[in-house]
Amino acid sequence: MKLIFPRYFYFGTMILFGCIGCGANRPATLARYKTFLGTYSQKNIKDAIADFGPPNSSITMPDGTFMYTWRRWNCLTTATTDAHGTILSWSTQGDNCVMNYSQDEIAQNLAEVKAKVATLSSGDSLHVVFYEGCTTTVIQQYLAPAELDGRFQKWNKFSNTITLDQGDTNGYALDCIEKIEKTPTSTTAPAPSPTPKPD
Repeated sequence: MKLIFPRYFYFGTMILFGCIGCGANRPATLARYKTFLGTYSQKNIKDAIADFGPPNSSITMPDGTFMYTWRRWNCLTTATTDAHGTILSWSTQGDNCVMNYSQDEIAQNLAEVKAKVATLSSGDSLHVVFYEGCTTTVIQQYLAPAELDGRFQKWNKFSNTITLDQGDTNGYALDCIEKIEKTPTSTTAPAPSPTPKPD
């Protein structure tokens, strides 16, 4: 059965194997891409070829396995199969080996992030993971880090951003946050009292 991926087409060209500017403001990540490729593991290579088109190259390895490689937008994607064509593993190489999250996935994640943020108090210690390629608030437009630790300051419900204090103060859009979790507040144990020397 041929799968159809309407969300992964851009101007009629499949952007499955890497993309630049992937879709309308939907984050695209390597993790999402690898998860998608994993859905083909243990399937026959014919299924992947039917869905992705013919590979750019295929090689028979000395151990009897086969490697099929697709090259798209500075991304090499390789499937390794056994002699019967069963996909054993995937590997990727390149800067644009990414895939969009679906609108439903983003909406569900945003709802979860909002629910967690609603429980936070100023000063709570947080660990935040961002979607790859997201920026800070619209005014600043700095590339957000992959992840950071900081203290929660406030949630601006109008702009749907949170402000963290991690040495400097930056605002981050909630729809750029892939995961947010409270971390234990670090406490420094008091130094032990000196033991008096015996006389």
